[in-house]
Amino acid sequence: MLKFISNIPIFRRLFLAFALSAAIPGIVIVLLGSYYLGALNIRSQAVSTSFDAQSIASEQLANLETMNALLRTRENEIFASKSGVVTDSSLGASGGLIDSDINNRQSEFDSTLNQCTPLLSLIRHTRRPTPPCIWPTSNLPI
Repeated sequence: MLKFISNIPIFRRLFLAFALSAAIPGIVIVLLGSYYLGALNIRSQAVSTSFDAQSIASEQLANLETMNALLRTRENEIFASKSGVVTDSSLGASGGLIDSDINNRQSEFDSTLNQCTPLLSLIRHTRRPTPPCIWPTSNLPI
């Protein structure tokens, strides 16, 4: 093999050396670039999922606040009907409407929560815990 290389003219040997010295870093750059773009794509998906989760959480916060207000209203209606002081016949009908609204909101909340849970696994898998910073104490000056 050494005899084969020594029989090639110097110009061709120099050309092959320069071509290899240019091709090998080019291949490394292409491989690292594709890895970087793949990692960047995964991170961008995690960020967009995080933003979607934040918007869903704010929507569900409004839903929960409305459910809380409805539950307080229902509690007051039950207290008024059990006390016997208020004898309004519409309390039962109003309570039924509030109960159905609370049940609808609760089922909507549960379905939204069940839809969002698999999406958040992407965020959990892309997060990497940072290692704790451990300083060597034996080399520190006193």
